[in-house]
Amino acid sequence: MPKNQIYYWQVPMPEWDFPVRITERTNQKIDITTSDWSLHWHESLEFQLILQGAITLSCNGQTETLHPGDVFFANWCIPHHAVGFADGTHYYVLQVDPAWLLVEEDDLRLSRYRDILTVHSPAFECFVRQDTHMSSILLQIISAYKARQFGWEIQIKGLFLSLLSLFFGSYCHLIGSPSGILQYDSSLRYTRKVLTYVANHYADAISLDHIAAEIGLTKSYLCRLFRQHTGSSIMSYVNRLRCYQAIYLMETGSSVTQAALVSEDLKF
Repeated sequence: MPKNQIYYWQVPMPEWDFPVRITERTNQKIDITTSDWSLHWHESLEFQLILQGAITLSCNGQTETLHPGDVFFANWCIPHHAVGFADGTHYYVLQVDPAWLLVEEDDLRLSRYRDILTVHSPAFECFVRQDTHMSSILLQIISAYKARQFGWEIQIKGLFLSLLSLFFGSYCHLIGSPSGILQYDSSLRYTRKVLTYVANHYADAISLDHIAAEIGLTKSYLCRLFRQHTGSSIMSYVNRLRCYQAIYLMETGSSVTQAALVSEDLKF
């Protein structure tokens, strides 16, 4: 994978009818400058629970080192990557499709929370330290996934919803009034289309005119919707993704000059 790309990863679910993937990992000491831990994003929610050792991760423009008992959360469409691991690091990675958790045909309120997750994805904390309640929920999910006793799918879905409730209550910094955001707004689908399009084309010479044409709305209306839902302009969001890429290049050993040249190629 070229270093001047943030790539989209379609998370491979082990079972076609159950969109949850849980993997246990043990890593030796790794230097990111000589490894293949590329900057990427995906549509699944990702949680990492550190049990032993330490992991340094970069997400949403922040880089931090997590230790046993800490949790990492990568929301939908947020670029992230591992920077390095301490020797003998032991951790779990849990990935789940947010649509499976928060979309019910007869429950619009749950679908509104899905919209907050996807449209306001940068508003959630990526690094959670020593939250014993959160760690306990994740361990219960892992245990149920391994045991697979009758009703385990329902149990896991309920635990994931409890986990999201904890994030919404304690680790979400919403823009504007939460009650206002929860009002159903069908125009959110246009903002989601912009987020997906930009994630796939941020390295191209895209403009507001081009994005509006792709989405099928006037430029002024699309800009107003996007700012209303995210608190940011479209081009500010584009530049933020490009900035993440420049930071990633410097973290992975590229010189400032190389990062500047690639940033110029990315129109940043």
